[in-house]
Amino acid sequence: MREVEAYRKPIRPRGTDAAKVIQVIETRSLRGVGTDEDKCRCVIQYWDFEGNLLAENDPCAEEKVKNMGGERVR
Repeated sequence: MREVEAYRKPIRPRGTDAAKVIQVIETRSLRGVGTDEDKCRCVIQYWDFEGNLLAENDPCAEEKVKNMGGERVR
């Protein structure tokens, strides 16, 4: 029972260990055809100066299904 109670305690965030300002290229593009299966949305991508994709923010890709249990997470 003690193990279950330990999981219920609130988590205290540590905060940021490090941060720095860096230069990247931000692109915004329209994606999707406008159907329920492929909605139109603005996708933001971040690239380095060598052309490598660093990150992507696609509003329709935020909800993913976990492999175990089929739970949906944001």
